Amino acid sequence: MKTAAEFFLKLWLAGGAACVLAGWILSAFGVLGRTAYALLAVAGLSATVWFWRREDGTAALGRCRRSVQSCWRGRGPVCRWLPRLWLLGAAAALVSGWLHAPNNYDALAYRVPRVLHWLAEGRWHWISSPDLRLNYSATGFEWLMAPVLALARSDRLLFLLNWIPFLLLPPLVFAVFRRLGVRAAVAWHWMWLLPGGYCFLLQAGSIGNDAFAAVFLLAAIFFAQRAAQNRSARNLAWSVLAAALMTGAKASNLPLLLPWVVACWLARSLVLSRPVALATLLALGVSFLPQAVLNHRCSGHWGGDPANQERLRASDAATGLLGNSLQLAAQNLAPPFNPAARSLNERLTAALPSAWHQRLAGGFPRFTPGVGELAQEESAGVGLGVTLLAVAGIFFAKFRRGEWRVLRPGLAVAMAAWISLAVLATQLGSESTARLIAPYYPLLLALVLLLPAQDYLARRRWWRGLAVAVSGAALLVIVVTPSRPLWPAQTVLGWFSAAWPESQFVQRAARVYTVYAGRADSLAPLRRFVPPDANVLGFLSNGNEPETSLWRPLGGRRVVLILPGDDIELLRQRGVEYVVISSAGLKRLFGQTVEEWCGHHRARVLASQSLTLLASQGERPWHVVQLLR
Repeated sequence: MKTAAEFFLKLWLAGGAACVLAGWILSAFGVLGRTAYALLAVAGLSATVWFWRREDGTAALGRCRRSVQSCWRGRGPVCRWLPRLWLLGAAAALVSGWLHAPNNYDALAYRVPRVLHWLAEGRWHWISSPDLRLNYSATGFEWLMAPVLALARSDRLLFLLNWIPFLLLPPLVFAVFRRLGVRAAVAWHWMWLLPGGYCFLLQAGSIGNDAFAAVFLLAAIFFAQRAAQNRSARNLAWSVLAAALMTGAKASNLPLLLPWVVACWLARSLVLSRPVALATLLALGVSFLPQAVLNHRCSGHWGGDPANQERLRASDAATGLLGNSLQLAAQNLAPPFNPAARSLNERLTAALPSAWHQRLAGGFPRFTPGVGELAQEESAGVGLGVTLLAVAGIFFAKFRRGEWRVLRPGLAVAMAAWISLAVLATQLGSESTARLIAPYYPLLLALVLLLPAQDYLARRRWWRGLAVAVSGAALLVIVVTPSRPLWPAQTVLGWFSAAWPESQFVQRAARVYTVYAGRADSLAPLRRFVPPDANVLGFLSNGNEPETSLWRPLGGRRVVLILPGDDIELLRQRGVEYVVISSAGLKRLFGQTVEEWCGHHRARVLASQSLTLLASQGERPWHVVQLLR
């Protein structure tokens, strides 16, 4: 890996670890907030300047600029286009993230709100909410968001937490692949193809937290390999820190500790050294361990959901393997543009044997093929093109002779990643398998690239042409994605809707783009019924609704969640006068209509309005209620 890339990688790891540790420490003292983060920002800036001068950051920046220019110029028509298309994709991700406010639904429903609740309280705390994800989910990405939300009081810059590490993917992929034993020509092509996978490219301009951890895993493997080669305790210390950050980002990354341990095996003699011991102490604080301890303390289970209320765990290993295997195949083989996605999902589900249907219905209730009309960040894996290129590598390895010209440790690391995926598949019960395993893809692909004949394929003109086509398709996907379109989607689709009002496809497309365009602040129509000086706002939610919208303007308002059994008089004393009510939440939690709830709690309905938060659900009624004194 280039020295410049290594410099910025270490800077990113150190900054991420500092943010996570700062979040837990400030919470412990109850001073989590803007003032504390401002003071720490000064210290962090000073540390960055020191590190920049010590490691000659100016020279690293210059080398980075020359590397980008070299990649853009390239040699030969094909070699030139792969890095060019990736650079164009990175630029498109930056522009889309800058132009469009964050609209990742999960982030707006629980990841951003949980940080806002912590900042309002001055500490991490277990939040009384119908959505358990606010409490038990890993906090790595959130602790990086916290200083941005506290200081900027805006979420517009949060996408940079994904875009910056996305820039580190190509050199990291190349470095790790080469050290695992992948041929140079093969590693060079895939250093551009893999980061162009849909899950990486679409999340580069988003605030999703899946692909975010891929850099941590690759960094952990890279520094472990370097530590074994150079007998360097400092490199092993960086590896330990990166592995901890990987687990702290998402609990589903925990099985990836297995390939990391395998990679560290040759450097095991350095474990007791002073740098590694210090890094281990820091790693305990930035890993998933603090959250696991708090989950066990508050819920009785390290995962935070002992009764599986969110239905995210499969009932048994066989059912988990079956459901996740089917979803992975369907979601990674789905074409990027598929107008017949609904009928295809129905056909795929109907084609399953009845015994599989019964098993999945009972033990994997959230199972769905997950084929979408467009490749979107909520469900996308690496994509059809990357998957087919990998399958072609397996096919040619079978029919061509060759030797396994790899070191045994490299093969062991890649095989351990597949074992990790199998372990995760036995437990996971989510419908978004292809997205959740984003950090797994590099090492999963490495086993394929270690097969014979991969260098033969990389030299074939037809394969290189397909590689360019795959990268071009990925660039088109990021341009047309409904989350952050880089074309005048609503204007054009408005013309088409007027011209073809009977076309279900056109009307569906117009509705999807319209819903995504307003998702970043989807509850804004309700805020106009709340006085601007209402600093505390009640919220009666279904548990999976974009609460972030009610906190706006960020830093100027606090949202209090209302659950059955809450003392409404106590809420009045805390300053809650206005309550936003979801009819779905009211029915689910209270079993009442809004009129019945108001009559029981001395309140009156100020306004009612139907809003579309998810295109698949359509309009649902919402209400703004005033608590009478």
